[in-house]
Formats: sequence, C-alpha cells, structure tokens
Amino acid sequence: MNYNANTGSRPTLGRKVKRVSDVNAMGYTPYDPSTGMQTNVYPNLGTESPAPSLYQSNFANQPFTPNQNYGIPQNNPQMYGFNPSTPYSNVPAAGNSQFGVFGQPVVQDMALQYGQQVYLLANTGKSMLKQEVEKIVPVSSLKYYFAVDTRYVMSKLMLLFFPFTQKDWSVKYEQDGPVQPRFEINAPDLYIPTMAYVTYVLVAGMVLGMQQRFTPEQIGILASSALAWFVVELALYSCTLYIANIKTTLRTLDLLAFSGYKFVGIIVSILVSLVGAKTAYYSCLIYVNLALAFFLVRTLKAQVLVESNAQPTSYYGDAVPTTGNKRRLYFLLFVAAVQPVLSWWLSFHLIGHTTPEKAECQLGILSRPDGSAIFSEGETTVIAGIYGPVEVKANKALVEKASVEAHFRPKTGLPGVKDRLNEAVIRNVCEAVIAVALYPRTSVVVVIQEMQNNGQLHIQKVLLVLNNIKMR
Repeated sequence: MNYNANTGSRPTLGRKVKRVSDVNAMGYTPYDPSTGMQTNVYPNLGTESPAPSLYQSNFANQPFTPNQNYGIPQNNPQMYGFNPSTPYSNVPAAGNSQFGVFGQPVVQDMALQYGQQVYLLANTGKSMLKQEVEKIVPVSSLKYYFAVDTRYVMSKLMLLFFPFTQKDWSVKYEQDGPVQPRFEINAPDLYIPTMAYVTYVLVAGMVLGMQQRFTPEQIGILASSALAWFVVELALYSCTLYIANIKTTLRTLDLLAFSGYKFVGIIVSILVSLVGAKTAYYSCLIYVNLALAFFLVRTLKAQVLVESNAQPTSYYGDAVPTTGNKRRLYFLLFVAAVQPVLSWWLSFHLIGHTTPEKAECQLGILSRPDGSAIFSEGETTVIAGIYGPVEVKANKALVEKASVEAHFRPKTGLPGVKDRLNEAVIRNVCEAVIAVALYPRTSVVVVIQEMQNNGQLHIQKVLLVLNNIKMR
C-alpha cells in the first residue's frame, strides 16, 4: 500500500489521480542485446525520439575497449568542435608554466610599478651626482676646450711660432657662448697644453738618459715640479685679478690654457739644444718666448681690455675716461712677462750637462771598518765600508768559501726594489773579485751609504768605490 502523508490535506480536484506502480503498464519494452539498439523504448509515447545516428549505431555494435574513441575519427578531431590535445590559449597550463606565481597579472603589475620607481630613483641619483661633480670639475666646460681637430692643432702651432702674420684676433660667438676651438683658431683650448706637458716630461727623460742622469725618481720630480709651478702661476693670476679688482671675461680654464702654451716653446728649445748646445738653446728660447708674449698680448687684449673699445660719453658728448685701464694693461704685461721666466726655469737644468764632471775618491776615511772609501762626482757622494773576514752564523756559513753580504742604504727612507737589485750586483762582483776560497766559514760584509744623489749615481761608480777599498 502506498501512503503519502500530504494527501490528506490536499483538496479533491474532481478526479482521482491514478498512481502507476508498474512500468509494464506503460508498454515498456525490455532491451534485447541480440537485436541491438531499440527503436522505441516506450511504444505508448509515440515516435518522438529521433533515429539513432551513424556513430551511435557504430557505438552500439562495437564491443567495449579501454582506448576506444567513441566513434570519432582520430585523424581530424577538430571538425567536431574541440581539440582534446590543445589547452585553452588564454589559460596557461599549471604544470607547464615557467614562472609560476610571477606569471599572474597582479604580480606583473607590482613588478612594473617597482621597476618604474627604481628607474625614477636611479635618474634622480644620477642627476644629483652629476650636479655635485659639476661643482668640483666642470665636465661640460672641459668638453668645449677639447673640441679640436687636426687642422686646428696644426694651425694653432703655426700661430704660436709665427703670430706676427695673424691679422684678425677676434673670437666669434654663438648665441650661448664662443665658437668651439675647431671652428675658431683664436679660441683657447686645453688639448695642446695637455699634450705639450706630457711631451715635455718625455723629452726631459730622453735628455737625462743621453746625459746618463736618468732615474725614475728624476722623472717623477720633474713632472711634479712642472705641475706645481703650473698651479702656482694660475693661482698668481687669480689673486692678481682679485686684488686689483679687475673684471674680465676670462675664466679659470682660459688662464689655464694660455699658461700651458709655453710648454710648446720649451720642447722646441730643449730639442734644439741637442744640436747647438747652450747657444742654440738660448737663441731659440728667446724667440719662442717673444712670439708667445706677442700672441698672449693680442689674444688677451679683447678680453682683458674689453672696456677700452667702448668709450662712454657724457651728456655733452665728451669722452669719459674708462676706469681701471692701467691695471688691466699692467696685468696683461705681467702675464706676458712671466712666460719667459718660467720657460727658462723649467728647462735650464736640462742644458749644459753633456760633459762629465770631475770625480774624486779618498781612501781610509773611516776607522771602524776594515776598509773604507768616499767617492764624489759633482753633487753625488757615496761612502763605502767593508768588514771581514769575520765569524759568521752557522746557518750562513759556507764550507768551501766565505759568504759575501752587500747592503745599500739610500739617503732617506727604506731600501726599495732598485736598491735590492744593486745589492745583488755588488754581491756578485765582490764574490768574483775577492778570494773567498781562502776564507771558508767566514763572512765579508760590504755596506754602501748614499750621502747625496743628484741623479748621477750609477752602480758602475759604486763598484769603482769597492775597487779602491783597502783590505787588511
């Protein structure tokens, strides 16, 4: 008996609903596997269901296999609306993703914003650093002074040696400043002074080598002294302009450029002295400095005496004398007069030392060593002493001969690499000269003290001192 608790409360609609508990009453036809798919499962419902398709018939007649394709051809599965082997194009596969979380749009946006902030911060730091550097070293201004080419350099050198042929000494200007040096021969530059300074140091080293006075220390002293005088000259000009209250359009780099042109004349004078000695040196030095003075006066006149060109007038038309012209003129002559003095000071010591100076040697000047001698040549002086044969420590004793030790002591400081090399040469020479085989298990000590060195101290002269040492 079928019982429903809700049926009691429902109103009767006039016809009692018939309950069906048996599907056979509906005309159900059981499925027969031998006949295949049924044409009409419920005959009482009519033929509303469509006829089976070809693939359904094939599916019904085919036995079940684990890898069956359900009637879909394998050669072209895309013709039926899907591609089972290809995932969606807009959804990345989780297993094949190379970036994982970093491929998410939110993470990418955060990374983009972070990169933009880092870029802005880097640009800000770069700008601040550039501004601080510009306060110390005006890099942008230095680019102007090195904007030269080969034609400008050759023309400028000819102008320095033959300034009397130049007619136009004016400097052309653009809207934002003077024209670059490669377009204006009268504009100052720093390329020629820089190269002239380096060439001066190299030529001085060559001359010292020809005079047998070359040492690395001499090159360092020469380069540093020339640079120091260069800085002193620049400071002297700046202080003069400040004290005399002279307002000019000259910049510090302009003064630096004009002061460096004298190295060109110094180089030529030194090279000429190799051919004609002192006479040729002084003749060339006088000419190049006269040419340089004329060049500076004509070039600086437009910038130092700029007020003299435009004479102001009074109410009645009379010319009013410009104040400060005498101070400006004195400064201009002062700059021109300093160049010959510094040119001579930086080059005279390289001339006139081609002949060797007189050498002197004296023996037995020390009482404690077994033998001693002093050797002097010019401003170079060396003292040498020898001790031995004396007893030696067991770890330094040689059974068949005496051991030789050499010690070279410079005038100041500790011995360097070059001094150690000199000690090795002295030790080898002493072992060859002294009869060390006659004094086995003993030691011979040679001590050389440098008293004064003017760049003329050579190991050959030290060995000459050793040859004059008297042995007991």
